[in-house]
Amino acid sequence: NWNDINNIIDKFDKQELEKLYNFKSKDTRFKYIARGKEGIVYKLGNYAIKIMKTDDSSDNEIVAIKKIINHPEFINFIRFYFVKEIENYTIYCMNLAKDHLRNWYKNTHTDIEWLSMLIQILIGMYQFNILLKMFHNDLKRKNVLYDYHDKIQILNYNINGKIYQLKTKYIFYISDFSHASPENKHVANISDEYFIKHELFRKIFTDVISNELIDDKYSKQYIEDYIFKNTQKSEEYKKYYQEHEQKINNKFKNNKKMIEYVLKKTIISYGIEHDMIDITPFKNKISSPSKQIIDLFSKLDFNNLEECIYESFNLLKKLWFFLFMSR
Repeated sequence: NWNDINNIIDKFDKQELEKLYNFKSKDTRFKYIARGKEGIVYKLGNYAIKIMKTDDSSDNEIVAIKKIINHPEFINFIRFYFVKEIENYTIYCMNLAKDHLRNWYKNTHTDIEWLSMLIQILIGMYQFNILLKMFHNDLKRKNVLYDYHDKIQILNYNINGKIYQLKTKYIFYISDFSHASPENKHVANISDEYFIKHELFRKIFTDVISNELIDDKYSKQYIEDYIFKNTQKSEEYKKYYQEHEQKINNKFKNNKKMIEYVLKKTIISYGIEHDMIDITPFKNKISSPSKQIIDLFSKLDFNNLEECIYESFNLLKKLWFFLFMSR
């Protein structure tokens, strides 16, 4: 159990944490999962362990996580079991989820499953903003994890005195609070709302398709020889390419493969977003919600999250009703 994980971490000194943080540890109990600019994540037993350096930029994340630990009833946050600060490192023990939202999109889902996922993210946003008095500021598909259950799970929510019940096999968790900020220090961006209204639909297709195009036949030479010569906006495209080539070179100057991969993905994504690349052959490979679901979310007012949740549950009731009547 997580107490055993706690005991393992307690025995670590700064030197061992440094090795884990820099991916140089020979401790085979730690299985690498992912690395971000804020820290590194390992699988340890049946849990996920995140190790990050403690500095001023991590203060808000620690505040957010300590608040979440005190609210285990908040179903749609990744579950934290403990937070430890050792020397200049902070260590979190978290629930080990099945996967993240980007990969969820690779499978076909019913409208009810799409709507269930969107409702859970909305409720997570509501709880983070309204109840914790904080903003996430970095809500994106890689920061939404999920678990799958063979049997239907019943999730009960109390939203400002209104009781909602959600039946689902997928449970989604908002994670990664490294950009979180208190309400009175809200970062001036619209990433949370943008995620729901844009990224969940258009942007995620762009991301999946751009990866497929890279893995399929596109190369730097192909992009220069073909794409730049076969678009009405070739000059705009070239300018974008050159600007980003410099930025990516600066960011990954010691990793040539990463430079090539990120550069190709960036410009292919840009081409898709600006209708410079024909993605018709790839559209059938990616699942998407129906027009009814997309229309609902394009009309929601994210200044009133309670109303968004209410409208979403109303549509869910209609979908369940029609599903029942069609049997």
